[in-house]
Amino acid sequence: MIRAQNTFGGADKPIPSVETDFELDYTARITPWLTATPDLQCILHPGGGIPDAQDRMKIEPNAVLAQAEFTIAF
Repeated sequence: MIRAQNTFGGADKPIPSVETDFELDYTARITPWLTATPDLQCILHPGGGIPDAQDRMKIEPNAVLAQAEFTIAF
């Protein structure tokens, strides 16, 4: 789509590459009424490596996210 706009529409937009996401989680039963689910995510080339529109030298860095969810059953 962007290549066609650049070719036929006279635009000069950067062409994105691939964005890759990995996620790892596991649910562990701590007690009969408590479970814990840690979650780790890794995002490579967020936005397909497209530079910021305001600053063409700035590209979003890779990201690592971590969270934990606890469930209590009554």
